[in-house]
Amino acid sequence: MSFTPSQQQAIDCRSTLLVMAGAGTGKTRTLVERCASGICREADPVSVAELFVVTFTKAAAAEVRRRLGDRLEKALTAHPSNEHLQQQIELLDTAHISTLHSFCFRLIREHFYDLGLDPKSSLMEETDARLMMDEVQEQYLEAEYSAATPEGLETQGLIRSFFGGDDQPLCELVRQIHHFSQTLPDPAIWFNEQLAQIEKSEPAFWNLEAGKAIRLWAAEQLEAHRALPSENPLKEVLCGAFEKMLETPEQAGTFLESIRLADDEKSRWPKGTKGRYRDPLKKALGAYLELSALIEPANMAQDWGLSRAPLKAVLRIAKEFGKRYAERKEQESLLDFHDLEQLALRLLWDSAEKRPTPLAAEWRARFREIYVDEYQDINEAQDLIIRALCQAGLAGNRFLVGDVKQSIYRFRQAQPELFLAYSAEWGQAQSTEGRTVHLSENFRSHPQILDFINHLFRRLMRRQVAGMEYDANQELRFGAEEERRSFSHPTDEQPLVEVHWLRKAAADAGAGTDGAPAEESNGDGAEGSEGAPALENLIASEREALLVAQLLQRMRAEGRTVWDDAQSQWRPVEWGDMVILLRSPRKQVQGYAKIFQALNIPLQTPAGVTEDSIEVLDLLNVLALLDNPLQDIPLVAILRSPFVG
Repeated sequence: MSFTPSQQQAIDCRSTLLVMAGAGTGKTRTLVERCASGICREADPVSVAELFVVTFTKAAAAEVRRRLGDRLEKALTAHPSNEHLQQQIELLDTAHISTLHSFCFRLIREHFYDLGLDPKSSLMEETDARLMMDEVQEQYLEAEYSAATPEGLETQGLIRSFFGGDDQPLCELVRQIHHFSQTLPDPAIWFNEQLAQIEKSEPAFWNLEAGKAIRLWAAEQLEAHRALPSENPLKEVLCGAFEKMLETPEQAGTFLESIRLADDEKSRWPKGTKGRYRDPLKKALGAYLELSALIEPANMAQDWGLSRAPLKAVLRIAKEFGKRYAERKEQESLLDFHDLEQLALRLLWDSAEKRPTPLAAEWRARFREIYVDEYQDINEAQDLIIRALCQAGLAGNRFLVGDVKQSIYRFRQAQPELFLAYSAEWGQAQSTEGRTVHLSENFRSHPQILDFINHLFRRLMRRQVAGMEYDANQELRFGAEEERRSFSHPTDEQPLVEVHWLRKAAADAGAGTDGAPAEESNGDGAEGSEGAPALENLIASEREALLVAQLLQRMRAEGRTVWDDAQSQWRPVEWGDMVILLRSPRKQVQGYAKIFQALNIPLQTPAGVTEDSIEVLDLLNVLALLDNPLQDIPLVAILRSPFVG
């Protein structure tokens, strides 16, 4: 398959480049080809040792290494006497193709003496790190509870007043603050900045953030209210208020109050118009009034005064926890994943001078080309590490690949805003820092699937909600139409996307044991399948499983066809061609296993998702009791189980 014009542009362009690659657009193939083209060129070829390729997972790094090896082997087959290619294939196993954490760990081990680390320091697994954090938190809080110091009394009061006497929510909040601070270039500076903000008597920071939020909200509301009928007496007032909020968000409360006054004005509502024009806006108008009170300056100042002391206490506890956790790791010669980034930054970035260190300059001289995959899931510390190692400006050597629509790691402090900022800056023709290329041709999906996705996302993805517009650059287009002509012409008229709604059953709403409300099908004949359990005896996840099972049975019975790459032809679908994606398999898989077994449909589940099933837990309790007969809980569990009854 040849490369598309966009892919070829990304391969040939040797300046700093940001590639916005949608799902299934061949980003890995493009990245590998760009690496290989530099290695294989006759004039001034790049060495594998001069590449730095960063991937998000070890599996992705192994895949890039394998693909690059295959590409170089093909090139050597075409030019068997090329000694340069032979040498590059030999060097491939030692190439810098890894996750960023792997590179940081390697860097730290080479310079442990500069960091004052034990040379035998090892990396903890995430589970071990969580256990150590729990121990450190427990010891720290125990000391606070028994201390009569101002800090100890403050901690005790905080837990009583704001956490209902339960310290677990505080522990979780402290861990979140710790994780967030460790993804920043300098956590100590961040803590000092936050504490300095709290020392101010006026809520300057809150006012600033409120202004940003009000602008975004007002823009969204303005767009919505412009769609009101022109004869609606409130349309002009509403749109005018939101337009003023965009200009002066600090006066938003005044403008919202003007909406309330206009609504109260009886002359504004001729007879017969209130029910038609005002009632649909009733909830919104009530919300505007509540918001008006919330952002009123006197109320903001009062809330700030009440919040300062507990905020300061939480930050103090988080800062002290981070210190004790670091000391514990140092005592046991252990590192966690945050340490890898922070210690690498100490080696590569001079925070006082705000520039790369001499060591970073040495590494910068080694790398002629730097490739980073999944850049939408990068954080600030990781971004600074990459910037310390790369050349700046258009003549730089960064190749960043990502797709904000696929960013799923905000819970790990990923900051897709960094990727969006690069896209906005480098997408301008006059940019002196980089260029942006969009890969939009999809080689994975059927055109009907793409039509559905584009239709849906055009309406859902707005800048105010998702940080970006789903415009022509973001839409996915059917790629390689000539090579995939069979896909572009469906063999039947059936739609490839179906939406099935599950109604909540009024009789047993909330009865589902998996935490979801019990539901019933919308008329697909769930009771009629041979061998299927009675619908009224099923919990929510089992009803959903029954509907899915019937859909799959129907497709197989009707001979729905799928494309077989190996045979290069369409063939009837088999069970092995089908996959069921669940947001939380562990909670639902038991229901699916029960229903699919009853209907004789083979089902393969991922390892580990059935560990919480009653049958498995009963067996584990038997083993636990055999190991130690003096355990009360396993004994009671076995007495209640079918083993004893």
